[in-house]
Amino acid sequence: MKIKLFTAALATIMILFTTESQSAPPNTVCLLSGMPPSDVKVQTIRNIKAGKHSFGSVNAVIPLLIREANKLNADAVINYNGSQRFGFWPWQFIRPIATGVAVRWTLPEGISCEGIGGTYKTRLNGPLTTDV
Repeated sequence: MKIKLFTAALATIMILFTTESQSAPPNTVCLLSGMPPSDVKVQTIRNIKAGKHSFGSVNAVIPLLIREANKLNADAVINYNGSQRFGFWPWQFIRPIATGVAVRWTLPEGISCEGIGGTYKTRLNGPLTTDV
């Protein structure tokens, strides 16, 4: 009886820590791994960070980072970095974290997010992520 109760409690805890909402509205936030060119006017809002409470890919936390930027009415996240970090608890041994600076910006005429090296993609497999 105690084993069944323990197993049920453990399963519930694991579900709580590994299940997170991954749905996000269509992305309108540009992710840029560096700084924009000097002709782009930037107003810094604040540093933002998103992470999962358990193991996974950095791609799993990008929608969370974008959601945080959308709450701040940001146009872009600059100095984006995605990596695996060590957590305190055993189920957080290595967990994905994404950080950046939420900004509002004014792009010059004819210049787009992609044109300065950014992306609107929410699943990265290239230079914007260190989770290879």
